[in-house]
Amino acid sequence: MFQDDTVAIDPTHIEARVRATVKEKQPKAKTKKRGRKSKEEREKGLQEKSEKEASLLIYEKSIEAQLDVSLDDLRCYIASARSF
Repeated sequence: MFQDDTVAIDPTHIEARVRATVKEKQPKAKTKKRGRKSKEEREKGLQEKSEKEASLLIYEKSIEAQLDVSLDDLRCYIASARSF
């Protein structure tokens, strides 16, 4: 079979296992709740949306909101915005 003088052991596999770093497990991110929002969250979201829409300038609003404003007023708002 094999004699002691001809057998060689390769220690790189053992060294590699000793040097291997252990990965730290990161906690999983919390999953978002699916489905319909609660009444409080919905009311809060609608209130924020209405406040945001109220703070918009006339030419930043939707076309439907601009229909009641005269063309001269729209041109005045655009001209004043360009001057900044």
